[in-house]
Amino acid sequence: TTREAEAFVMGATEGRTTGVDRNPVNDRKAPDAVWSAPVKTRPAVSARPSSAFMFASANFCVDGDSVVQCVPAEMWAYHAPGANPQGIGVEHPGFVAWSREQWLAPKSAAALAMGARLVAELCQHFQIPCEFLDADDVRAKLSGITTHEQVAIAYPEKNPSPHKDPGRGFPLRDYLDRVRSYT
Repeated sequence: TTREAEAFVMGATEGRTTGVDRNPVNDRKAPDAVWSAPVKTRPAVSARPSSAFMFASANFCVDGDSVVQCVPAEMWAYHAPGANPQGIGVEHPGFVAWSREQWLAPKSAAALAMGARLVAELCQHFQIPCEFLDADDVRAKLSGITTHEQVAIAYPEKNPSPHKDPGRGFPLRDYLDRVRSYT
């Protein structure tokens, strides 16, 4: 099964309200976005296995040529228990087991570039530093960029199934450098 990689932009808390939707990609029409990417309602990344027990959403999903806004950034999505109120979830297509080479293959690299541009714009809009947050930083509620894995480590009591995404092969340093290059 696909475990989508997720980047979180932490620190956008003021004025945000609950925006939880059981299946936001399928149930919401994507609004016009202020981001520089074209907006579609159903990119390849939006395909998720359905389950009566699944209760998850993200603010944005990206693929190589589009961004889908699933839950407005001003609202919090149910994507990372423990960090939902202060995080903005950005889903990227990929597998936890992917190697660095697989993440940097042309199709995957295009999705990472699209995601990095979006994350840069979110950081600028919400005045969030383009710095990586480890689990201790997440627990301290610092502002910056983190992964689903770091949120799961920070809040193990709220994450019964261990999340490892985006995985060891994810080119985190390259991704953060690209985010910074867009700011």
